[in-house]
Amino acid sequence: MKKILYTILASVLVICTGCNKQIIESRGEGSVAFSLSYDGEYITKAGENVSVDDFVITVTRIADGWTNVYGRFADMPDVIDLSSGKYTIRAVSPENQPAAFDQPVYGGSADFNVNVGQVTSVSVKCTLENMKVTLNPTENFMKELSEFTVTVSNGEGTLIWNKEDVGRAGYFSVAPLHIHVDGYRAIDNSKASCDVEIKDVAAKDHHIINLDAQTTGSVDGITIEIDFSTNDRNHNVDIPGFDEIPVVGPVPPVDPEDPKEPEEPENAPALSWPGNESLAVTEISDDMDVTLTITAPEKIKSFVIKLNSDTDAFMRLVSLMTSNVIGDNDAVPEYVVIDLINDPVAVESMAGVGIATGDSLAGQESVLFSLSTLVPMIPTAGQAGPDTYHRFTLEVGDEAGNVNSWELVFHVPAE
Repeated sequence: MKKILYTILASVLVICTGCNKQIIESRGEGSVAFSLSYDGEYITKAGENVSVDDFVITVTRIADGWTNVYGRFADMPDVIDLSSGKYTIRAVSPENQPAAFDQPVYGGSADFNVNVGQVTSVSVKCTLENMKVTLNPTENFMKELSEFTVTVSNGEGTLIWNKEDVGRAGYFSVAPLHIHVDGYRAIDNSKASCDVEIKDVAAKDHHIINLDAQTTGSVDGITIEIDFSTNDRNHNVDIPGFDEIPVVGPVPPVDPEDPKEPEEPENAPALSWPGNESLAVTEISDDMDVTLTITAPEKIKSFVIKLNSDTDAFMRLVSLMTSNVIGDNDAVPEYVVIDLINDPVAVESMAGVGIATGDSLAGQESVLFSLSTLVPMIPTAGQAGPDTYHRFTLEVGDEAGNVNSWELVFHVPAE
């Protein structure tokens, strides 16, 4: 026998009181009252527009998996026919991307029974199911750095903050976070970078990235310190990289009207990576597919890869495939430069590992560019240990003088 569930929509209340569907009448042998609310502790300014009216509702009968989905809690019908038995109700925010700004995801579920001749009250409390990330730079940090970028990825999505985005909150599905920081000193535009992995993560975590910069002399350089706080767990990381610059005279003022990066021309070279459009950090595996499409309406004129690796052995190995070999007693530079058009050694060697070179690049308007053979060699032939990062910066120039670049980051998984 089917039981009749009667509900009525309550008026929309203020955000922290939630929304309820109340029983107003019982006309059948079985009725259920649903109450839906959410924990407001993690609500931010961006979350003030959250309404349980918009939550997606899924009702499932446990015995056989029968399911009914309602696109909006507010649009659930006043009468729902259900047979007796045990059920589960699941409520979740409508937007549920793995990484997005201003997107807290609330969800919750509850089990209930539909019984003959009884009214069952069911309450569902929705709590934060993803993680929040915010930046907290000091005043000194904002003053000493002309610009900076903070890139955060959870392996499924990536968000990038710059100086104008300091106040924004990013939200990530629960997975270890990789954080990459680039800072540029205002006095001379010198750069320091750092990569940090946060592996101990959970729903409701609020990861606060505290950024600070201290001068090492009057104008002798700055250091960047990052303090990660997650549920009262602090992780302090010092970022080396700024060389000291002696004081030799007055420092010319920085012209705020002079942009650091000109606007990208409409026909500049472009890159696409199907399946990884955000160019998120990618785990290295034997069967990985790194097939990119490079388009250059003005035709490709130059194509250079700058390799930076945590593993010196891999840097030396790749240098053997270019005209700029790093000797056994030579210091490893910051980058190994691979010129795929103008270096005859690199043209021949890289073609041998499936990479487009020479005439297959020069003068082309669109090419398929694959790193699917070279990258999986990093852990074995490259002797790269676990939990290491390897960065390929692709720089492509066209015959009209436009140049564009992209950084691809690959990670050898931790054991």
